[in-house]
Amino acid sequence: MNIKNGQRVCIHYTGRHSNGKVFDSSIDRDSPLYFVVGSGALLPNFEKAVMQMKVGEKKSFDLTSDEAYGDRSDDAIQAIPREHFSPEMDLKAGETVTGTAPNGQPVQAKIVSIETQTVTLDFNHPLAGEDISFEVEVLSVE
Repeated sequence: MNIKNGQRVCIHYTGRHSNGKVFDSSIDRDSPLYFVVGSGALLPNFEKAVMQMKVGEKKSFDLTSDEAYGDRSDDAIQAIPREHFSPEMDLKAGETVTGTAPNGQPVQAKIVSIETQTVTLDFNHPLAGEDISFEVEVLSVE
């Protein structure tokens, strides 16, 4: 029986860049992932692939950048006034900062550069523009 919307699924997974390097693994953390299918918590195409599986099944699949996090966007790189950051913050190019969007949602961005008046941030998802692959094992379905 295939997995359906609304069911709680428990999986182990390993995500890889196109060069084969692991970017995330529930196995490495020894902590399986639980999610409700259709809740919007995961990539839709990831969920579609899992929905075609059964308990105990292992499967590998690829997602193009369009199917995963989309293409990188130059519009997602923005200069933010330095005054929006606490003076105590030790900002360094290449690091990730967390903040709050105007709508109140939490956001993460990578610091591209730091100038006297501005901090340039990249709001693209870290995997944007990348084709990625997953190895998944369905452990249980409720």
